[in-house]
Amino acid sequence: MASERGFSLIETLVAMAIAAILVGAGSQLLTTTSERSRRLYYQSELMHQMETLKRVYRRVREFPDQLESPYDYRLTLQSCGVDCRILRLTPERPHPCVYWELSHDG
Repeated sequence: MASERGFSLIETLVAMAIAAILVGAGSQLLTTTSERSRRLYYQSELMHQMETLKRVYRRVREFPDQLESPYDYRLTLQSCGVDCRILRLTPERPHPCVYWELSHDG
């Protein structure tokens, strides 16, 4: 009697199907995690810039006219009253959230 070695076709196909399912789930998780981390990054940057605005306002009692924007997003500062400003962060790369916005009324 000859002994058989290796895997049968069915065993190989089952292993490939399991591997494909794991790869699909892993890529979806990676995409979701990447998107969430970019969103949290932009939110934290907006909060940091707003804190900077507040510090400048407390020191000189007026808001700056404009802010420096890093390479990966654009900051715009709009007036909404005498002591009110709206800070808008717009990512340079396409993002489902087109922009983030915070306001401060002094």
